[in-house]
Amino acid sequence: MKPLATVQLPISAFSFIVARLSDEDLVPWIRSFTEALAFTDPSKNDFAASLLNEVETYREKEAERQRDRYKAQNATTTETITADGEVINNRAKVPLPQDIGEVYNFGAMKKISESTCHQFWEINSKNNWQFKGKIRNWMGALIQFSKTDQA
Repeated sequence: MKPLATVQLPISAFSFIVARLSDEDLVPWIRSFTEALAFTDPSKNDFAASLLNEVETYREKEAERQRDRYKAQNATTTETITADGEVINNRAKVPLPQDIGEVYNFGAMKKISESTCHQFWEINSKNNWQFKGKIRNWMGALIQFSKTDQA
């Protein structure tokens, strides 16, 4: 939240209003202006109301910026490329392969050996595509499997 103390006072507009006021009207206007800001009550002074509106607009924009920053910090940046070249997020659910040929095709594209692809297919089809929970992205799992298989 933007504190009221950091609102920029438009000096030219403020000067214009103050210059038009008579000496008798100046003190009550300044008093209503400062009370409106101090108590955040826009009904006390029109000029203060415009400043308070600016504060509220800033608060909304800042909250949105904070949400966007949080989403960007917590977003997954790892991606997998499907056999047809489509880029997918590793958190996205990828339909399970229908046959071992699909695994071989993807493995060939990623330069993963056929023996590793075959081993991956055998292990996961036996385990009903479960490894610490249901495998949501078999392509990412195959890539990870190939890295651990060669180590």
